[in-house]
Amino acid sequence: APWCGHCKTLAPHYAAAAKILAKNTPSVPLAKVDSTVETEVASKFGVKGYPTLKFFINAEPIEYTGGRTEETIISWVKKRIGESSTVLNSLEEVKKFKEDNKLAVVFFGAEGSAEYDAFTKVSKSLDDLTFGHTFSEEARTHFELTGPNVVLFKFFDEGRNDCNCEFKVETIKEFIETNRYPTIMQFDQQTAQ
Repeated sequence: APWCGHCKTLAPHYAAAAKILAKNTPSVPLAKVDSTVETEVASKFGVKGYPTLKFFINAEPIEYTGGRTEETIISWVKKRIGESSTVLNSLEEVKKFKEDNKLAVVFFGAEGSAEYDAFTKVSKSLDDLTFGHTFSEEARTHFELTGPNVVLFKFFDEGRNDCNCEFKVETIKEFIETNRYPTIMQFDQQTAQ
């Protein structure tokens, strides 16, 4: 909406991000629609406030949940189009990834499997977590997993949770949300956000 103050504030950041993402490989076009003029488009995608940002992957809209600066827009989009999960090629890499992150979500299983596909969708949808994946049989055996699994490694409570759940996007998300926070949490500025 041309009269919207928040839209006017966002505009230069959005334009700068669009220029950079257009040069990205693959190129990511950003578009702008005036919903006060294109009311059918706004209605179709549930636009109720301004500015509203939507991201489309294979013609499916995803609610934009990132920041409102050039850097945060670029970062959010790149996570959606690129690797949202770090490749961990060996047991040593999995151990280092686990040690380097206070909270790490790691997939153990086969590349190209339905389980890996579900995990990838989850990793692209959750911005505030660190995801990794390994196809290493040695790593899977070391962590005593008998089949494909998602493991939440953490520096609190029991230190580890295994999903042992049905490999569906919502089920994996529910597992992560249920186990990602300490049972007892110190309340401070960081945890308040």
